[in-house]
Amino acid sequence: MQQIDNLQSALDVFRRLVAANPAIGREIGFRRGLSYRVFGLGRLPYLVWSFYEVARPSGPVRLAMLMHEKQDRERFDPDAFE
Repeated sequence: MQQIDNLQSALDVFRRLVAANPAIGREIGFRRGLSYRVFGLGRLPYLVWSFYEVARPSGPVRLAMLMHEKQDRERFDPDAFE
């Protein structure tokens, strides 16, 4: 149960950070005005993949996926999330 609580807490931190700055994390792709980004959850072995419209930095940030850092995502395809 502690692992679930830790993950929830890390996601809450991510939500607050991304609300203040949608460009948080590392950009992994840019297409059609959308910036696709990945953000590590601190000491937890998870990555949050998100995207937002650069022309609307106050607009919504979409969560694309949450993955364990050992999962293979070398061939990121932004088209999968549009």
